[in-house]
Amino acid sequence: PFRILPERYFYLTGQTQFRDTGVKGENAYAMLGISKLKKDDELCKDVGKWYQENFGGWELKVDDREKKPLIQILLSKNDNDVNIVDVGQGMNQALPLVVRANIKDRPDSMIILEQPELHLHPAAHGDLAELFAKSAKQNSQTFIIETHSENMLLRLRKLVVENNFGFTKDDIVIYWIEEAEFKGQELMEITIDQDGILSDWRDGVFDEGLKEILEMQKALNKKEQK
Repeated sequence: PFRILPERYFYLTGQTQFRDTGVKGENAYAMLGISKLKKDDELCKDVGKWYQENFGGWELKVDDREKKPLIQILLSKNDNDVNIVDVGQGMNQALPLVVRANIKDRPDSMIILEQPELHLHPAAHGDLAELFAKSAKQNSQTFIIETHSENMLLRLRKLVVENNFGFTKDDIVIYWIEEAEFKGQELMEITIDQDGILSDWRDGVFDEGLKEILEMQKALNKKEQK
């Protein structure tokens, strides 16, 4: 779940082909640099656009003007450029995931992600889920995602209902992992219908917010009675 922390500057080693972003996302920055140097820098543009649309207008840019041949990854907004090292950790932890989801020439590949929401504000969880769903449909890729995020699940259910880009109930399955009766773990398959309704769900899961609200209301009632 922990992606590599970026360097303030990095340089290209001469390798121009990468099969993937790496287990810890270590190749993502070089892939962006290579994309920038090419006449067709579609990967850079796609990643930069996603950041701008989902991270409060901050556009991600690859810059090689200051210390050639060194390259830096910048976040830019209102003519202000900030090195990605100097922003919140969620911004750089998400980068390898966003890069991989925007790679379009690896059909039939399988991408395994552990807690992609880690370090991110809850509002961004759903945006990541939608990116993965679009990549799965448009780039013919399979995502296996281990997550604790309720917002990711809610967004995927909404996408099934909306069906704006062909994402349907047949494109997703959920497995709940729990202790088996005797030993080990067992998987419970949960499906989503066309109305976004889950086939089954465990009691007490993702209801912490409601519990806190109810407890707060009890506390307020006690105050009013005094």
